[in-house]
Amino acid sequence: MHWRPWSEEAFRASAESGRPILLFITVGWSRACSSMARTTFGDSKVSALADRECIPVRVDADLRPDVAERYALDGWPTTLLLTDDGEILQGGTYFEPEPLAQLLQRTSASYRAARAEISRRAGVARLDRESHSGPAHAPGSPDPVEDIAAFLLGRSDPTLGGFAGAPKFLHADTAIFFLRCDAPETRAAARLALDAADRALCGPDGAMFRFALGEDWSSAVRELTAENQAAAIRAFAEGSVRLDRRYLGALRRASDFARQAWFEEAGRRSHMARRTPHLAHSPALQTDSGADLAGACLAAARVLDDPELGRASLALLERIALETYLPGRGVRHFDDPSAPVLLADHVATVSALLDAHDATGELPYSMLAEELGRYLIAAFFDEERAAFRDRVHDAHDVGRLSEPAYPYRLNARAAQALGRLGAASSDPALREMAGRVLTWTAAGWREHGLDAASCGIAALDLIDWPNS
Repeated sequence: MHWRPWSEEAFRASAESGRPILLFITVGWSRACSSMARTTFGDSKVSALADRECIPVRVDADLRPDVAERYALDGWPTTLLLTDDGEILQGGTYFEPEPLAQLLQRTSASYRAARAEISRRAGVARLDRESHSGPAHAPGSPDPVEDIAAFLLGRSDPTLGGFAGAPKFLHADTAIFFLRCDAPETRAAARLALDAADRALCGPDGAMFRFALGEDWSSAVRELTAENQAAAIRAFAEGSVRLDRRYLGALRRASDFARQAWFEEAGRRSHMARRTPHLAHSPALQTDSGADLAGACLAAARVLDDPELGRASLALLERIALETYLPGRGVRHFDDPSAPVLLADHVATVSALLDAHDATGELPYSMLAEELGRYLIAAFFDEERAAFRDRVHDAHDVGRLSEPAYPYRLNARAAQALGRLGAASSDPALREMAGRVLTWTAAGWREHGLDAASCGIAALDLIDWPNS
């Protein structure tokens, strides 16, 4: 297979050759992705067809979440055939060799035969999508906390914990929101979720697996991400403080594993992966996941009274900032000039820098947080929509990257971060911006399912700060 990166060059080759784009979105920590790459694309018939009939493009979702979020179907892998302007022709998730070979033959032939008409219909679909894009939420409750709590409690599993049905995830934001609501029924729901996650998803070494297949939390899928580890650490830290000190054991194991698995340099991590097989499939850190992990471990260090973990967390955050920060131009998603400039990285880094300032009182952390917060507003805020776009756009965007996206959970987290920053800097303009974005998230929470918890957390924080 002759894979190309997501690029103008790939789409130009598609337009000039009349061949559709074959887009394979993968992640390194998914065994399904590894299996399809090895067996399906390793099949000689499939690889020959793909090279002859298509322009193969491979995207790592951890490195290009902006592409992945616009094209992902029901999970990883996602396998799509696209027009030369990035509209979806056909696709699915996991394909065995023969079904994919048939799809490639059928779709490439129909695309060649009716390319003009297909492109016309795709253009109409794109215009229709653009006309309905963006966060045009109807006015909602100015204080949505009680409504969100009632909604999430209604979705909770009162017997097994988590949320009804399968698979089972921790949903750390929801557990944290329930704990901060501090009502008997929300505390009970948080306890059930944390107990189940500790029992079913937290390995003996502290690795936090993403989910369990069974409704009873059985059959944990042994996939690791730094984002999931960080979220679990925050949830167990919150549970240890607000609910029960017995969660300190899970917090200690999860934070120790994070430090050994992701804080170490590549050579040390490779050695550990040989002793911990499930670590071999976990991704390296990008800016957002690294900052999230550093901030979570700072919270763990405070709860565990572990200065050494705190120092290691600060060192990780400083290393990430040093590698990705460009003065006056924000942070990149990873240490490469070609890396995208993303909202997620700025929200996570501002939040972690504020955590570092809270832990140490040192001014450089809050100064850099304020600089990045102001860049975040200048680069990502859509004044007309009163919400943040997910990325900085440029003239080289291709496919659906040219269309703005307004991620709900990230906007809620941005409101929370800017509210904290406004409190730290005593700048009412930052608090006002936080309030504007929170107003949008509060108006639209019913459309976003369990992600409504992120709005609830931001609302509780913004309510609390004037009195803190």
